[in-house]
Amino acid sequence: MGIFMLGWPGGGGWAAIKFVCEHPKAAWDITLFCLCGVVGQNFIFLIISHFGSLVTNIITTTRKFFSILISSLWNGNPLSFQQWASVVMVFTGLSYHIYLKWKQKASHGHGGSKTPPYANEHEEDDGSQFVARLRSRNSSTL
Repeated sequence: MGIFMLGWPGGGGWAAIKFVCEHPKAAWDITLFCLCGVVGQNFIFLIISHFGSLVTNIITTTRKFFSILISSLWNGNPLSFQQWASVVMVFTGLSYHIYLKWKQKASHGHGGSKTPPYANEHEEDDGSQFVARLRSRNSSTL
């Protein structure tokens, strides 16, 4: 990407560097933005590896749902009837997913176990088997 930004005509890289040099506070904001992205990506990776893609999807949807709702209320932008109906549908769908997951765990006798699925397997594993399992798991969800 650096080659495109700095070496390609019209890539915009030199203009960005000039802007950051003229506005040093922007460099700090960009750095914080990048660090937040790194933390977020690691958080997503850990959730997928420990709990699976369904839980990750539920967490992501819930976060987006509450971000939009809080932003609307915080900034004083009222929601229309259709938007409130959508809020109800999202909340109902999330609640239903959680209920189904709870019901499935309760019926299989897995209720209450907080141990990650691979926690005690292959204690001498160097991590390569874990990565292989994670890759096969992620490729099956694509």
